[in-house]
Amino acid sequence: MSKKDDLIAATKELLWQVGYESMSPKQVLAESGAGQGSLYHHFEGKEALALIALEEVEAELRLRAERILLGDGSPMERIDRFLTLERAATRGCRIGRLVPEVGVIESSLHAPIKRYFQFLGNMIEGVLLQAKASGEIPEDAHTKQITYLIVAAVQGGYILARAYQDDAAMSTALDGVRSLLAALQQAGPHSAPVEI
Repeated sequence: MSKKDDLIAATKELLWQVGYESMSPKQVLAESGAGQGSLYHHFEGKEALALIALEEVEAELRLRAERILLGDGSPMERIDRFLTLERAATRGCRIGRLVPEVGVIESSLHAPIKRYFQFLGNMIEGVLLQAKASGEIPEDAHTKQITYLIVAAVQGGYILARAYQDDAAMSTALDGVRSLLAALQQAGPHSAPVEI
């Protein structure tokens, strides 16, 4: 890899480890092994470097979601695979854990975060609409609400896992969502709506 690639890779890791506001250029240089002037030779500054790194993370997470949600199996099987995906729960979401930082939300870094969550929500809702069309879930199921529940449960699961320092906390949260979705599937395509 080039020094520029080394700096981006180091930034991706540090954003996950310590976040944007706590990440210093000195840490990036130490993590990447790049020389003192490398960062400002390749990038205008910390925010410009972090933006490129975060855009790469966004692309990686989008690709992973696509592989699962557009893969084999029925729509609800794909949703279940997304919920049971192996995650480094106690490390937090590579994108979601940056949301509480004011320096992120009030900067150019907000764009890839918002874009990722919009993409993920649209993709999950698309799969739920397929499930509705195939009769896996009731015709009048509230797909937007269910989508938000799924995304919120995943992000909340990361927070609980970090709070308890226990990956099982996330599994418990997502198992709860899986139980609700199983009840929704059992309701059948033409039954009264199941509020979840």
